[in-house]
Amino acid sequence: MRDAFTKDAIFSAVVCAPILEEILLRGIITDGFLKRYSPTQAIVWSAVIFGVMHLNPVQTVGATLLGLALGWLYYRTRSLWPCIFLHFVNNSIGSLGLYFDESPDMSVNYTQQWIGDNNLYVALLVVAAVSCYGVYRALDRILPQQPA
Repeated sequence: MRDAFTKDAIFSAVVCAPILEEILLRGIITDGFLKRYSPTQAIVWSAVIFGVMHLNPVQTVGATLLGLALGWLYYRTRSLWPCIFLHFVNNSIGSLGLYFDESPDMSVNYTQQWIGDNNLYVALLVVAAVSCYGVYRALDRILPQQPA
């Protein structure tokens, strides 16, 4: 797996993957699921597919969580553009450590290495989770409601 993560592959993951994956997962799969199932079922199942399709156990949980957020965002906006942008930002931030390392290794948690202190790292994760929840609540208030 390590040999697959060249700098060109990382660039493709940051630029091409958000466009292609959002068209497939939100534009086709989630949209199709929304026509047949409840919004919750459609979003959850498309997120699970998104997580599993990454074929990397290390990425599956994070990709599934991102898929939940992107599915909800697509459901509320009915637009791929915010999903593509958020996916691009996620992949960009997640790839920084890989891009600047001479031999990228997907099994290394670069953020935890950079911080160096496990307690500080856990605190950062809690702050990130609370921030994500705050953004969700703000978006939930300002985005249009979709009919059930």
